[in-house]
Amino acid sequence: MQQVSRPISSHPIQKLIVKTQQQQRIDKMVENRTVYGSEQAELNIYETFEKASLVELQFNHSVVVGMIEGKKVMHFQGQQPLDFLPNETMVLPPRQAMKIDFPEASDQQPTRCLALLISDELISETVAEHFEELNKYENWDRSTEPENHSILRSPHITQNIHRLVQLFLENNQFAKPTFIDFSLKELIIRILQTEAKHFLLDPCAKDDPKHRFTEVARYIHKNLHREILPEQLCHIAGMSQASFYRYFKEAFGESPNTYISKEKIKFAKKLLAKPHCNITEVCYELGFNSLHYFDRVFKKITGITPTQYKERILRNSSK
Repeated sequence: MQQVSRPISSHPIQKLIVKTQQQQRIDKMVENRTVYGSEQAELNIYETFEKASLVELQFNHSVVVGMIEGKKVMHFQGQQPLDFLPNETMVLPPRQAMKIDFPEASDQQPTRCLALLISDELISETVAEHFEELNKYENWDRSTEPENHSILRSPHITQNIHRLVQLFLENNQFAKPTFIDFSLKELIIRILQTEAKHFLLDPCAKDDPKHRFTEVARYIHKNLHREILPEQLCHIAGMSQASFYRYFKEAFGESPNTYISKEKIKFAKKLLAKPHCNITEVCYELGFNSLHYFDRVFKKITGITPTQYKERILRNSSK
């Protein structure tokens, strides 16, 4: 194999990558890969040292790809070829077949890019934590699907990715995982505000629908004190309402409304067991809009009214 050294670029991120990988062996002239991992993500750096055409590549996971140096031409089925240049980003769904040209790559001017794989768990957790803020944005609309792959040219996303590269490559083992997670969440939120959001979210729901409900259940438990709308839960699960109700019943054995009511009443019983908590306070603290409705739901689930339950608690505590 031809011996190739990694030329140093003037760009700080490129210099950092080359410095970190200087002692690592170059096994392939086209798409030589170096991997850096964390608990929630995997960073892949690809380097190409010679011109090549129609190189096939595919990932089994949703991936954020970014150009660092040089030029690629991306070929997707049914779409015109796309020039992919430094400081540009794309989001690709799992198993997206593509062919890539490297028209300018050489041993002195290699083409460098990155592929960042983010765990479905972190994506779901970030959506659940920031649902209300995300829902304020006009383009947070999951009713339409993107027609094709688009290139993102956001300077904020580029800066975010550069910061992640620095974090993956640094030696600060104590705080490194925490910093990476914070930066990954920022990147997820920024992508969710672009037209590429579907490529990040939809595969999570399609590949493992039941897994989506871990975050749905977490959102419900965090928000028992307010009215929980089905539309919110559909957004978090990344599903249509029909699919959401079907998969929810498969996962929990009951409808979303029944599950929410049972969780609210379970929490109400804990609150009513405290001497200083009265029925009216508990009713409104859990998002019920009337005492009559609270009484009816409580009795339907427990067989007794909140008053009878409170009296039973007081009797048992006095014995």
